[in-house]
Amino acid sequence: MLEALQDLRKAHKLMPENIRSLQIFVHPQYLDICNIYEPRTNLEAKFSYRQLAAMLLYGVPTNRLDSYTDAICSDGDIRDLRSRVTVKPDLAVSETSAKVVIQTTKGKYLSAEHDFSRPFNLSVREQKVLSKSDSLIGKKHRIKLWSCIKREEKSDIRIGALLILP
Repeated sequence: MLEALQDLRKAHKLMPENIRSLQIFVHPQYLDICNIYEPRTNLEAKFSYRQLAAMLLYGVPTNRLDSYTDAICSDGDIRDLRSRVTVKPDLAVSETSAKVVIQTTKGKYLSAEHDFSRPFNLSVREQKVLSKSDSLIGKKHRIKLWSCIKREEKSDIRIGALLILP
């Protein structure tokens, strides 16, 4: 869902105030896990499609652990946008996909889909690994980890995995 939203946000320079509604279509199996309707805590925010969508559209980096706070759940702007988001189960959406449909305040409809079963190209994968690992293991170790992944050597990947242990 986040990838599809990010694509729309970039392609159409979307601003939260220009969004009338956002519909998220996901496979029904995820509704019990990722669909906390009104998150109140940092942990609940991670499992709320509505919260994550609002955070992303406001430019909050959803790949950083420090973005998830109790305060972000009660932020007025985030809550307002979150109220315009609906999550709908759709059996036509695969278990690795999500579809989003945005209606702008001017009545235009924008949609995008993303399927995680399709591999990312190497530069996108690098950006994602570096971005996520920065908040988890720090800048010092993220480059080492990416080098291990890039080489795809089993022994190096095991060493890379050890870097994230305390």
